[in-house]
Amino acid sequence: MATQLLQVNAITKVVQYQGIEKTIPDTYWTSDIVPAIYPNWDSDKDKLVLFAWYNNNSYMCQRRKYAMNFKTNAFEWRDYEMDQVDDGSGETLFNKFKETFFLIDSLETEEYQNEFAKIHAKTATTSWLTVRLARNFLLSETDHVLLSDAPYTADEIEMYKKYRKKLRDLPAEANTTDPTGIKFPISPKHFTEIYLNKNPNATYLDDSGQFVELSAHYGTTFSEKFASYLIVKDITDSLYNKTFMTALTSSGVVYNSHSYLKGTKTLEEYTEAEKATTKNYLDSLIAEIEGTT
Repeated sequence: MATQLLQVNAITKVVQYQGIEKTIPDTYWTSDIVPAIYPNWDSDKDKLVLFAWYNNNSYMCQRRKYAMNFKTNAFEWRDYEMDQVDDGSGETLFNKFKETFFLIDSLETEEYQNEFAKIHAKTATTSWLTVRLARNFLLSETDHVLLSDAPYTADEIEMYKKYRKKLRDLPAEANTTDPTGIKFPISPKHFTEIYLNKNPNATYLDDSGQFVELSAHYGTTFSEKFASYLIVKDITDSLYNKTFMTALTSSGVVYNSHSYLKGTKTLEEYTEAEKATTKNYLDSLIAEIEGTT
């Protein structure tokens, strides 16, 4: 009896290979799967529903056709099993879906990057403080790599050392006064799983393509990195809101405490010089905390 090796549900975009299920990202389905199945396996009025491949090199294909029901004299969708054709096209489709199965983890990372970049572009205002906070977050995220029992090879550890040094050099070596253009190094994980596949002769962090803007930085999962981004954004914004300004006022750094705390003067009423003084104070305070001064 033949054993099923692979099954693809074209409706839910789920591929199952040797008992393991993964969901194919919508963007990849549109860009790579649709051209592979159209028009022989899927068309506007004859849709692919299910494809299964077996270990005896046979397949089953369920399709859904929009056709006339002569009993009701109306068009309707109805499922049917497509006859197997021994022209090699079934095996070609099997190999395409199998290749997709093994690509999905990296595809999800790329999917995350695209979505994160869109959200960041709409909502984020990058400041030097954002850059520092993001830099520190990414450093803390890889602290475990340097532990004596960390499960990494010597080559991987060297890549992480290089990655962390590049992060520490930010923003001092940015050579720009505009924080929105700051580029972060891609992680060793992204380099080995994605970048190296596209650039097999590349050396880690030796070309400009391995440096991306903050909004495009990769992480382990979308939810984790997005949550971290929201935290960074919230901290960044809160440093300039009334609560923090009140603390500065109380310390006598910039503003007249009586006028601010009593609400007789709004933030917009302070001069650019006063705001600049506060910004310089914040920068020096952050530098002192980080031990860079």
